[in-house]
Amino acid sequence: MPDNSWIDVSVDLCSELPTWPGDPTLNISKFADMDKGKVCNVTQLSLSAHTGTHMDSPRHFVKNGKTMSDWPLESTTGVVKVFEIKDKESIKVAEIKDFDIQKGDRVIFKTPNSSYEWFKQPFNNNFVCFSTEAAEYLAKKQIMTVGIDYLSVGGLKNGVEVHNFMLNAGLWIIEGLYLKEIKPGKYELLCMPIKLKGADGAPARAFMKLLN
Repeated sequence: MPDNSWIDVSVDLCSELPTWPGDPTLNISKFADMDKGKVCNVTQLSLSAHTGTHMDSPRHFVKNGKTMSDWPLESTTGVVKVFEIKDKESIKVAEIKDFDIQKGDRVIFKTPNSSYEWFKQPFNNNFVCFSTEAAEYLAKKQIMTVGIDYLSVGGLKNGVEVHNFMLNAGLWIIEGLYLKEIKPGKYELLCMPIKLKGADGAPARAFMKLLN
């Protein structure tokens, strides 16, 4: 694959896809089926807005926060910095404090989550996520957008705290990326969430292209 080609970093919406524990499960069915005598095929979907590759708006955890209707195009289109995390437990301040992260940046973290096809496996209770301290650190950095390669920036134990730090700071969050083919560096990012009016999140399609 040429270095300057677009790479799809989103995951398929399919029956194998894990969902956050307690959230609505993904259901894909045929409403109309040509094999059963219908004149066309029509697929029916039932899912959470936070399924697969998706975005969180501040409204996800901030009562009167911005919704997907307020999503700014520039938050997920343009130059993004990708940093690789070696820690197999969580993203910690000790590892990211020396990264070149500046106010207004779009930042994506590739973690050990992308070392396997997590989207084809049952939900992993021990996925690599942000520590609460790292979430606070990034919030204080006043970056614009943060992305991670699993279904949530926060884990089962600290998810509320992590989301609150980030979303109260006005960050736009991309979750559920798959970054196996992505190396650390600067990329062109194109992430388009579904235009879901007034929502706290929305499924998205995301592509990245390495910048020379």
